Amino acid sequence: MIVLISFIILVIVEVLVILLAPAGIYKEISLTIFGILIGATGLSMKDIISDIKLRKKTKNDYKTVAKNLQDFFAKSLPELEIPRKFDESATEKEIVDSLLKSNIQGITSDFVHIITLCYYCKKWELDKSPINYESIKQISESLGIKYSHVNKDIKNFAKIYNQLIIKKVSIDLSENITEKEVKEVIINFITNYYKDLQFFEIKDKFHQNKNLHETLIKIIKEGKLSTYGITEETIKKLNQEITKKAKSSNTFVLFTNNTNPTDRNNLKEYLHKFSRLGMSGGTTQMPIYARFGVYIIKTETFQTAKSLLKDIKNSVEISSEAIIRIVPLDLLNSETYTLPFNQSFSNENLKKCYNALEWFKLGYDYSDSVLWSEITKSSITPHELLSVIPFNIFCEGILPCEREFIISNYQQIKTHFEVETLSDWASKDADLLTAKLIELGKPSYSPDQIKITLKSGTNLDEKISKRLKKISNQIITGAKEFNKTLNPTES
Repeated sequence: MIVLISFIILVIVEVLVILLAPAGIYKEISLTIFGILIGATGLSMKDIISDIKLRKKTKNDYKTVAKNLQDFFAKSLPELEIPRKFDESATEKEIVDSLLKSNIQGITSDFVHIITLCYYCKKWELDKSPINYESIKQISESLGIKYSHVNKDIKNFAKIYNQLIIKKVSIDLSENITEKEVKEVIINFITNYYKDLQFFEIKDKFHQNKNLHETLIKIIKEGKLSTYGITEETIKKLNQEITKKAKSSNTFVLFTNNTNPTDRNNLKEYLHKFSRLGMSGGTTQMPIYARFGVYIIKTETFQTAKSLLKDIKNSVEISSEAIIRIVPLDLLNSETYTLPFNQSFSNENLKKCYNALEWFKLGYDYSDSVLWSEITKSSITPHELLSVIPFNIFCEGILPCEREFIISNYQQIKTHFEVETLSDWASKDADLLTAKLIELGKPSYSPDQIKITLKSGTNLDEKISKRLKKISNQIITGAKEFNKTLNPTES
């Protein structure tokens, strides 16, 4: 407002000088000075107008989130007022955080995270968006919510979830909750919002997220979940979602160079807030030699190169000659060669390199959320899901041909051992399972897999038997560990 009044006064004074001041050097100097001041004020006004627009948008975002919170939890939360001061670049999670902390006296960050999780549960219930499902997964994992034990954090989650979503009563941070109620709440949470929580231990401890994902794709394509409304159309929808997302990206490579050291450092600091790979390098085998700063970054949300560049220009001052080129990366369609083929590296650095590249892979985390979002909104119960998924998900480093072999024979194996769900394998004998697998035949190993994984020789059948025995042992051990996650104990 002060800048606007100053601008108007300067314009009026300049007009008066033009009309009333006598011609001469002093008039020219005065007009020049007023012109500079008006120009500077005009630039300031441009920034102010831009800030006003940004603040208005952010305030509207606050109003939307506040309304959602009130609609979702009308009987549980107090009336939410928008704080007078707020971060104009706040994300949705940060807005929820700000609203809760400014309206609920004495609330801690732990309880804010729990209410935020409940918020995304209700949002997902409305739109079944994979993005909201991904938020459920991320917050659940950060809170440590899983089956393996019942501790103070999980009791706090169960208490708040029970008040907000099940009972719909006023929030009471000091209320006690019994262990029986905790288990009932966890079952409700899994059934309605997070069916892959049961597989958290497998994905986390055994690093089987990719194996589980691909196994689900396979059994859906074979129609084994069609009774529950999950068909090959689900896979088509998943692929359409990924293709749609591929038009934008959450992984980019940035090539930068800047003649101003301060600008260069400011840009570097800004890029450091992202998960990233950073390096510097020069061109080779080219007629032009040039050096660049190169960053591969992963943004929190999918966006275009144009929108990312706009974010950078709004956040980082560029006062001198500079180059910034942003290229979206499509790692979803990338090709990878590893030796060994199953990524069972003995070298720790290679393991970390592979895991980092997989983490950066465009669309994989998102496609997993699309798939589980579809499964969670279907009619299948957690118990039914446990009865359908084959036991190869317990096997670390399993080859694709071995996974195919197990999936195609799983129903016959289940019938033979009178098994109903995955956890039932914990009581079975690994030697008897090995014998049954050998009886059913052998996986279709490629020549390279025979050479590298089985280390081909004269006793190939014996080596395949040893390989299947290793898989059987992993299945029984994995089932025992998994069984613990389904029977939580106090810790």
